[in-house]
Amino acid sequence: TATRGYEEVVQALNRDLVDYTAHVGASYGSYQRHVSLSVKIDVENYEKGVQWLRDLRSELVFTPERIRVVAKKLANSAASHKRDGDHVARLLLSHQLYQKGSNPFLINTMRQEKLLEKMAERPEAVVDKLNALRQELIKPSNLTLHITCDPAKLASDSAWESLKCLVP
Repeated sequence: TATRGYEEVVQALNRDLVDYTAHVGASYGSYQRHVSLSVKIDVENYEKGVQWLRDLRSELVFTPERIRVVAKKLANSAASHKRDGDHVARLLLSHQLYQKGSNPFLINTMRQEKLLEKMAERPEAVVDKLNALRQELIKPSNLTLHITCDPAKLASDSAWESLKCLVP
């Protein structure tokens, strides 16, 4: 598979998928310690959707250049959040409510800004850490696959067989 740049990947995702999101389980509730990747596809693009999940799970290449751009953008965003009183109040509340190792505690704009600035300065130091994190996240014991669909529209065995590529 040829490596594609960020812009090309985003264009292809927008072409092939109805919607896609990624979340770190930082919301208030039962699922604070998970990461989710969600895609919404039209049934005629089912195979492309499965292929995108596989590619996003294991073929994604972290580059220092892209890490630098994203880290700078997020650091700038963090700085602007500090001027939003409602946002700051929610950060203070999560600081008081959640354990130090939990996602809501760790994903805190006040903590992130300094980390993101360091990442922007030395993005090559982050690549190995992101790859190690991905390897941990995609272990079969850490994966759960949820499918919401009309099973009659995916009646062929090959449609269900193609999901096997998602578990390494």
